[in-house]
Formats: sequence, structure tokens, C-alpha cells
Amino acid sequence: IGASQLLFFASVAWTGVSLSTVICMGFAPTLLLAVTSVRRHRLPSRAQVLTVAMAVAGLLLISLVGGGREHADKPALGVVAALGAGACFAFTADVGASLSQRVDAVTITTGIMNVAALVLVPCDVVALLLGHVTLTAGAGAWFLVGLLAVGVVTTNSLMFAGLRRTSSAAAVVATLIEPVTAVLIAAVFLGEHLTLAGLLGCLMIVAAIAGLGR
Repeated sequence: IGASQLLFFASVAWTGVSLSTVICMGFAPTLLLAVTSVRRHRLPSRAQVLTVAMAVAGLLLISLVGGGREHADKPALGVVAALGAGACFAFTADVGASLSQRVDAVTITTGIMNVAALVLVPCDVVALLLGHVTLTAGAGAWFLVGLLAVGVVTTNSLMFAGLRRTSSAAAVVATLIEPVTAVLIAAVFLGEHLTLAGLLGCLMIVAAIAGLGR
């Protein structure tokens, strides 16, 4: 999870949020579909391929066609980082699926966050001593960081809870409701214009999630 977050934010800085989101969130269910097929020694069903393809196409419409294009400083590195983030997310879901059958979601998330703190806080202290990081942000910025932390904890708790009752591939496809929610929040509360392509992308993702039961 730590590697996935780090690679995703690096990709956003190098490529922009739209392309990073498409590659990261689209690569994860595609990779899991391929891994599951290899394990079962058979090709995925048409329904599985259609579901993933529809979800990724909807994500593409929301992030790229439905919004503005951003300037990419390091596009090649950004794409590689986004692929790495998607692979780490897929790995997390795949391992978490079996782990969630034996351990409750809150315990898993607590363990993850404690390990993350033990690993990342010393790294941040070293970066601070070397002068690469300055902790001079205002109260508003720290408030947003706190909200992000709460969001990460809640997201992982809910994902691991969901993995107790569904496959990792289905869970990852279901997480694509995230960009749909983001688009709706931006349209309702931030006054952003929802394009026809963005609306179509939202509907395609919702249709793919609705079809997971089949």
C-alpha cells in the first residue's frame, strides 16, 4: 500500500492526475484478471472481459476525454510509476483477499498503518535533516493531510471488509466508483461542468460494477 501511494503521487507529479488515474486504476483489474486466468489455467469468460473493459473504458472517458489535459513533465517516468502503483494495488487486493478470511478488516488496517508509520516516519526525519523537506505548511494544509489520512484508513478498512465476501478482481473493479464519486462531488459542490463524455464514463463504470454479480 505504501509503495502504491508513493508511486501514484510520483506519477501525478510527472504525468498529471488524469493519465495517472487511468493507468493505475485501469491496470489493476486488468492485471488481476490475467493473474486469475493463469492460476485457473483457462481464459477469462466473456462476461469478465466485458466487465473489466467497460470499467476501464468508462475510467478513460472520465479522466481523459471528460476533463482537460495536463502538462506532463516526465511522461515516460510517470507512466512507469502509474503502472507500478496499479500493480502494487492489485497485489494488495490479491493478498488481502485470503488474509481477510482469517483477520478482521480493522485489525489488518491497524497493522498496516503501524508498520507504515515505523517505516515512513524515520525516512521523513532523515529527509528533514538533509534539508529536502520543510514542515512549514499552514494549518489548512495540515488539515487536508489529516483528511487524506482518514480517507486512506477508511478506504483500506472498507476494501478489506469487502474482500471477505468477494474476489480480489471484483473488489478492484468496484473501487472504480471512486472517480465516479469524485466527478459528482466536483459537479455538485465545486461547480465543475460535467461533460457528456464524463457522464457516459460514469454510467459505464456503474454498469460494470452492477454486472459484477453475474
